[in-house]
Amino acid sequence: MSVGKELRLKRIFPSESNKTVIVPMDHGITLGPIGELRNIESCIKKVQQGGVNGVILHKGILQKSYKALKAATGLIVHLNASTALGRDIQNKVSVCSVDEALYLGADAVSIHINFGSAFEAEQIQFVANTAKECFMKRMPLMVMAYIASEDDAYNSQKIEHAARVALELGADIIKCNYTGTINTFSQITADSKVPILISGGPKMTNTIDLFNMVADAITAGAAGVAIGRNIFNDYYPEMISYCISKIVHESWSAQRAFGELNNYIKKNKIREQTI
Repeated sequence: MSVGKELRLKRIFPSESNKTVIVPMDHGITLGPIGELRNIESCIKKVQQGGVNGVILHKGILQKSYKALKAATGLIVHLNASTALGRDIQNKVSVCSVDEALYLGADAVSIHINFGSAFEAEQIQFVANTAKECFMKRMPLMVMAYIASEDDAYNSQKIEHAARVALELGADIIKCNYTGTINTFSQITADSKVPILISGGPKMTNTIDLFNMVADAITAGAAGVAIGRNIFNDYYPEMISYCISKIVHESWSAQRAFGELNNYIKKNKIREQTI
């Protein structure tokens, strides 16, 4: 590994645990200004308060909010996008280059592939071309490997296949859905030669389910998480990110994290009532 790539990855994966907690905030293009993303600077500050290791941003919003980033926070710039306003949200197209990301101070770049969609071939080609450029410029590449079909979004065999494609194309980090069981996901992490991160998916109704998923994924060999909506769409994003960070880096149980969250909520409600 080159010096440049190794130094960038160290900002994303702290040496103490060699795991990471990343908060994707690229949803503004796809879904609009949802949840805490309405005030991106505040959102960045809150999740950093919780101890996250990195964020994922698009180039435009980064240039308007970069002052909120701490020096120790890893920066990943997202390179493709689509919107819910378009004909097909699966059609992710290039919106940024590796050079632009370098100029913006990125520690890594990320690309989303929708496997099984009508646009899979073009997206694979984009990843392959970008991986070549990343290799030449010592830039880590994260591939978000998703199954396009909602029915198969958590199918372990298809996720394993998608993760392998990402690896073969040159990904340095792979983000994918958790398969639902430690047994099936451990097969994916065991076969991968690069860190596997789990996504959070749509906002969950019960936070304990989120914490259980994170804890199980870490047990199964995941190198961390890249969770967006389940953090920034919560009323307490700073505490959700704190609890997830403790599960990932310090092996907290889901129950311990949930108890800590409930104590925090109770204290804040008492404080609000006395103001």
